[in-house]
Amino acid sequence: MIKWRNTYTHMPVIKIDYAGEKFSDDTIRELCEYTRTATSETMNLPLEDVTVNANKNQITAGAYPIEIYIQASPRHFPDELIMEKILDGMKEKIAAFKSLHNIQTPFNIAIIKMDWKFAIEI
Repeated sequence: MIKWRNTYTHMPVIKIDYAGEKFSDDTIRELCEYTRTATSETMNLPLEDVTVNANKNQITAGAYPIEIYIQASPRHFPDELIMEKILDGMKEKIAAFKSLHNIQTPFNIAIIKMDWKFAIEI
């Protein structure tokens, strides 16, 4: 049986691409959990509705050492002002993580509206 969920459930999805030579696996695991919690708090969503995937870059050209992509349906970002507030909140929280771990490497954060439907537990 296919379980269908609407676009609001189990969002957002966060993808973290990173340079493996710059960060330990433990630091990235901590960043994943921290980013998940920060997104939940910033977007006022239940923690279980936020997922994070981190991928070590195999080949890069001109990419920052860490790129964080927050992908969610347009319902989460009904206007540009809300997107800006979420981005500002995430910048503040990620800066705190970097300070806590004494990380000087720059990070990029992008918020991306995704218009999608999907099936889970197929």
